[in-house]
Amino acid sequence: MIYAIQTEKACLVQKKDIYGNIKLISKPITMYVGVVSPYADPIIMFTRLASETILHTEDDILMVTEILHKKGIKHKVKQVQKENNNFRTISKF
Repeated sequence: MIYAIQTEKACLVQKKDIYGNIKLISKPITMYVGVVSPYADPIIMFTRLASETILHTEDDILMVTEILHKKGIKHKVKQVQKENNNFRTISKF
């Protein structure tokens, strides 16, 4: 089984007001999160695109979720179906 992890993160987005002025506002956006090398010093990566996320296997998903809990990152683990075209890396499995 292959898993993707989703979280919400506050990001700055541009918004125009009624006068045409551009303002930056903070807005929660759903993002994908992945952990690079959960065995050594973990690096946490965030992306908005499903095709760029780091997918995790059954062997490392428990370590990854433990790392995210320690860092205080709320997340949801989703199982990825092989026929899901949003994840480009599925074709390599």
